[in-house]
Amino acid sequence: MDGRHSADERRRSRPVGVTPLVLGAGVIAFVLAVGLVIRWQTGGEDATASATCDETVSVAASPAIADAVTGVVESSNEGCGEYDISSRAAADVAKSITAGEDIPDVWIPDSTVDVDRVASEAETPPVVLESSIAASPVVVASAQSTKARWTDVLAGDAFVLGDPATSVPAVFTLVTSQAEAEAAGVSESAIRQSLVSLAQFGSRGSKASGPKRVKQIVSKGGTTVTSEQQAIAAGVAGSDGSDVYVPESGTLALDYPLVLSAPEDRRKTRSPGVDALAKILTSKAAGAMLAKAGFRAPDGKPLKRGVGDVKTRSAPSASDVSALVGAWKLLSRPSRTLAVIDVSGSMEYAAGDSSRMALAIEAAQQGQELFPDDSSLGLWAFSVELGKKGEDHLALVPIRPLGAEVGDSTQRAVVQEAVSGLIDRTGGGTGLYDSVLAAYRHAQKGYDPDAVNSVIVLTDGENEDPDSMSLNELLDTLESEANPKKPVVIITIGITEDADESALEAIAHVTGGTSHIALEPEDISNVFVEALASRGALPAS
Repeated sequence: MDGRHSADERRRSRPVGVTPLVLGAGVIAFVLAVGLVIRWQTGGEDATASATCDETVSVAASPAIADAVTGVVESSNEGCGEYDISSRAAADVAKSITAGEDIPDVWIPDSTVDVDRVASEAETPPVVLESSIAASPVVVASAQSTKARWTDVLAGDAFVLGDPATSVPAVFTLVTSQAEAEAAGVSESAIRQSLVSLAQFGSRGSKASGPKRVKQIVSKGGTTVTSEQQAIAAGVAGSDGSDVYVPESGTLALDYPLVLSAPEDRRKTRSPGVDALAKILTSKAAGAMLAKAGFRAPDGKPLKRGVGDVKTRSAPSASDVSALVGAWKLLSRPSRTLAVIDVSGSMEYAAGDSSRMALAIEAAQQGQELFPDDSSLGLWAFSVELGKKGEDHLALVPIRPLGAEVGDSTQRAVVQEAVSGLIDRTGGGTGLYDSVLAAYRHAQKGYDPDAVNSVIVLTDGENEDPDSMSLNELLDTLESEANPKKPVVIITIGITEDADESALEAIAHVTGGTSHIALEPEDISNVFVEALASRGALPAS
């Protein structure tokens, strides 16, 4: 549906007396704090006199609930004026509110979290009038009948998450899975690694939306997350809930708040239409119609179909959600990375039952598996005068998409082979500084505006080239050549206590990157993957 209803298409409701909304204590405190909406609800003498039922109240509702809200309003005799109901995604409405353009009078998003995120950015913050007109828990919809933990669901080969930047079920799934992992004692590093892999691979899948998307994924043998209501609408939630479930650790629920989002000039007069809408949508008749559409009542009482009783968690804060979505946006972007690996003689030193070089190779091979074929990766090796012209670096594989065809092979296979061959190149001193600058300039020259551009440097020592620039000269040059609109970050990885930790940290810091040290052999693979998880920067606006 297009979600819009003109005066010709819809019956005009009779003006009725409306009891003002009763706000919860938390909402009252917020309203008093921001000094908004008071005039809309109570108005002054002039405002009350000008209030009529001749106005049109614009309503933007989440696509999941827009049809149901339209049906409730059109079947009610309690309306006041006209209601122009449109189906709009929360991200679209949020953008309108913060930009001050095309702002609806009333907003019904999927979650109060959407409102909280907008409130901190809008000139006239939206105000929650009803904390919930319906509810729907986030569930797992799967072709598999075996129930799993959230962390196992996310790690599944056939799992499709969706985009947390636009999907509340997706971001709520990340929150609950992270909480589950932390409760189970999973390390922060392991959680971050799983997030990288999921961000790179998990958002791919069906390009459809709503129930159609859910049905497509499940019908093809996949697994996804959605709201219980969308699963019911998709027809994948049978009466026994065999294809839809909530992991034992619990879930979060969408709460569909009724929100006053009108701009400042629309709040100068009292609106009986808004008060009447609140009364309509919280009525017993509305509850029955919403339940028929697959929505639970605000108290979360189970429906006769769906997943039954579920354990629900407290909603995350807006700041936590924003941080998670921000990390996702960064991690899900394609990568353009140049890996620069130390092959100096000290890399032959023993590390446990292996050598530093062998462990570095293993780490690099594991690391590239984190990225899909549309991510680009190249490889350099470095030690003093390793290059053909006496340079300290040697370009082994140019930066290309990992899925690109290279002769009879692929870039991924070529990189794998070149990494394996590093063990035969060890020798000489550590030509760190000149190699870092050369790699940085090379990455800048081929900058890709659609990707996260980075240089990853792995070394076990300090600079040993007597003819190279000093550390201060390197830092000054990196700083002077940096382009905020085309950021390239350097991520440094030091192996064992022999690495020059302070120099590596300074190099990473001046470019906006991060520095990591693996003190023990068993740390090398984890640190390398952790470095990949934290790589990247966004262009300055």
